[in-house]
Amino acid sequence: MQTSIRTNVIIELGVAITLILSPFLLALAPTKSKGSRVAASVMLVISGAVLMFEALMSDAVFGISASWIFTLIMWGVGFGVCVAVRLRYRSVLSLVMAFLVTAFMLMLHFVDVLPVKPYKRFFAAIQLGLTDPEVMALLHREFPNGGRFPVPVRYDFRTNEISFALDPKESAWNAEAIILYLEGGRVVRKEYSRD
Repeated sequence: MQTSIRTNVIIELGVAITLILSPFLLALAPTKSKGSRVAASVMLVISGAVLMFEALMSDAVFGISASWIFTLIMWGVGFGVCVAVRLRYRSVLSLVMAFLVTAFMLMLHFVDVLPVKPYKRFFAAIQLGLTDPEVMALLHREFPNGGRFPVPVRYDFRTNEISFALDPKESAWNAEAIILYLEGGRVVRKEYSRD
């Protein structure tokens, strides 16, 4: 039986989790020396950077930052690590990092940083029974002409089938596709194909 999860992805995720939680582990250490305080501060900055990078990459691949659950979990982990360092070392840097993590996670939730999130909103808005013009209106609501992101490319390869490619020119999303099946000019089925 084959799995779609590659070993290197599991290892990278393990390293990221270790880096994110390392300041918390240092805060639990029994020593409170200046060296451990400096190490905790350095690890806190690395932890915050890795957490924000992982959140951004998750958003790039899955468009998941629109979910409050994802946002709150990522924020809770980052904020919790900052609180642990603050309680242990009375670090002002931990307050700065808590602010940065909070601001970043809120920005990621509310702002479309990458085109995947509006593309997934477009897919979610497509209801069975919609007509072709109604689908195009939904597309242009999420991707207006002259907007921040290019309008997904429409392909009509087969009769009664419409496909949209997120961005065929960008390798990160060139295979991200939405396929709509029509009968009588109305959507009867939809599929989302990840890159």
